[in-house]
Amino acid sequence: MIRSYLLMLVTAALLAACGDDSSHYAVSDEHCQPDRLKTLPNNPSRDSLVEKCMPRQSP
Repeated sequence: MIRSYLLMLVTAALLAACGDDSSHYAVSDEHCQPDRLKTLPNNPSRDSLVEKCMPRQSP
């Protein structure tokens, strides 16, 4: 019984930690690197980040 309870707690904690990926799309010097942008999945969050990073990249 105690093992089941602990397993449930650990599983819930792991799922909660994996759920929020908004920090991967925050605008910063590190996140606006072209090599890093290429590693992100193609989705609206990535597109928004690319738009926000464009003014930060100088020619």
